Amino acid sequence: MRAKWIMLFATAVWMPFSITAPAQNLTLEMCLAPQDSDQGSSVEDLLARADKAFQDDDDFDETQLCQALRLYERVLESQPDQPHSLNESAQGYFMLGIEYLSAKEDRAESFRRGLFHGLARIGVKFPDNLDFLCAVSLPVIQEVQKEGGAAESDHSLAGLFWAGNDWGKWIDNLSDAERISRGFNDLPCIQKSFEHSVDVDETYFAAGPHRALGSFLSQLPGGNLNDAATHFQRAIELAPDFLENKVDYACGVALQLPDRALFDRLIDDVLAAPVGSVFIFWNKRAQRIAGQLKDQADQLFGSKQCSL
Repeated sequence: MRAKWIMLFATAVWMPFSITAPAQNLTLEMCLAPQDSDQGSSVEDLLARADKAFQDDDDFDETQLCQALRLYERVLESQPDQPHSLNESAQGYFMLGIEYLSAKEDRAESFRRGLFHGLARIGVKFPDNLDFLCAVSLPVIQEVQKEGGAAESDHSLAGLFWAGNDWGKWIDNLSDAERISRGFNDLPCIQKSFEHSVDVDETYFAAGPHRALGSFLSQLPGGNLNDAATHFQRAIELAPDFLENKVDYACGVALQLPDRALFDRLIDDVLAAPVGSVFIFWNKRAQRIAGQLKDQADQLFGSKQCSL
């Protein structure tokens, strides 16, 4: 099993998203630099303003995302275990890394911050030596349970799910030597975070656990494409209007089979679909990626890799 992890990071990288984002001049330092508008009189005020900035609407952009992250971080300065801020930051740093940061080092740091916030939310006590991060995280991951009452964004499942996503992307943006080392130690925890998320609530974030696990399995050496396809199909069944489910299915399975008819159908479905009024950031991004995939389909089927 360990040899399989090493092979994965020596020859490929796990990435739910492997398409180039629009060119940005934003750095992580610029994003998190304190602004006069970040001032707040109470935790409640900071949270309300952070949530307003983080609202996924037609006007959402990097300015809003950065403001939300700064405000959540201010809350965490006084309340390090505040569940909502930890969860939203874990998601926000993931979004920042995949869409708005151009420098690989900045992306790695953004994903690392998101990972640590997500793991903190589920109660992981961080070791001094990060080589043991997965070892101390694994039993905690397996203890996460479905919760009721509070808003979904406050649940420990949110921390677990976004920690898994951030973890994979953090490793993907490290140097080659670091990626192999971290993959050897950490990949089992990434897989378990998605598998357990499926068990806890397969519907979370538009069937996100199935989508993430499908993407993960599709990148393993030797394929696992049948299992990956099963998870993508379930994600589409549960959340047909979340367009990334179809993009990742096209990228992770149809391209590798290869099945050009399936690929074209999925991509055309995404491009023809309305963005909708929910998950606007994600659906706009999925349509942009689908357009790139469609334009480069012949080249992609030659390489069987979703990388533009």
